[in-house]
Amino acid sequence: MTRAIDDSKKESYVLVQFTVNGTNYKFTNWATSIDPAGENWLSTPTLDVKWPKNTGTLEAKGAIITVPSNANAMMSTLVELLMADGTPTAAVEVEIREVIRPVVLGDLATVLIPFVGRILRAVRNANGRANQVRFEIQSVKARLDIPLGLPCNHHCSWAFMGKGCSVQGGAGQRGPQLAFQQRLRTVGSMDGKELTVTADPLLTGTKSFRFGYVHRNGVRIGVQDWNPAEPMKLSLRQQAPASWVGQQVTMVPGCNKTLEGCRDDWNNEPNFLGLGYSLPAYNPMFENGA
Repeated sequence: MTRAIDDSKKESYVLVQFTVNGTNYKFTNWATSIDPAGENWLSTPTLDVKWPKNTGTLEAKGAIITVPSNANAMMSTLVELLMADGTPTAAVEVEIREVIRPVVLGDLATVLIPFVGRILRAVRNANGRANQVRFEIQSVKARLDIPLGLPCNHHCSWAFMGKGCSVQGGAGQRGPQLAFQQRLRTVGSMDGKELTVTADPLLTGTKSFRFGYVHRNGVRIGVQDWNPAEPMKLSLRQQAPASWVGQQVTMVPGCNKTLEGCRDDWNNEPNFLGLGYSLPAYNPMFENGA
């Protein structure tokens, strides 16, 4: 039996699935809704989907989906969920499938998955058109850890609490740092990007929350600055959702990747993966460091 993908004449349509907090929103650019195997793909003919060609390499090119925000009730719900007030949302996973249909009776249809990724940016009124939304989607390939060499500076190349870093706290690990890593604290107040949490004796230790992050219900926000003199206050990289006030968030410490930080904050100097020094702040050809 011949496959549709091998035919000279064929037609195709696209299935797009957005996953937000475990809930799937499914759309198709086919003229009618599709319900294979009990799945409901809502017909959205104005859905414009573009993805990069699969060259077999690890290129990190992204996909772009453009669609009217009011194309249908489900799309309106999705857009409102992601872009209502500008506050951070949980990561949105996107899967694009291409269904190649036969035009010859008896041939087999083919389903391809040419792109999987995560929404990097959403733009309202895209291309100057009212009610049009453009989703810019980062390929899953862009998140692959592919080291191509050792950086020639003083920063450590290990991922903090990851493989190669002996500081405990990663998945499946156990150790003295684990209890410190998972600090559940209640948010007392919020002023812009400034977050104040309830007191915790471990927050006054030598470990640093600068370069760490806080997260709740899938929303993760990096810590821009943290002062040990005021350990209950954190300056975040972006404003947290207002719903966090009065709720518990998980605080995770960070590492500045320097030899000094590895030694002083984490007592982990033997596992430091860096050259231990950086370029001087002056040009030794013309200046004297003294």
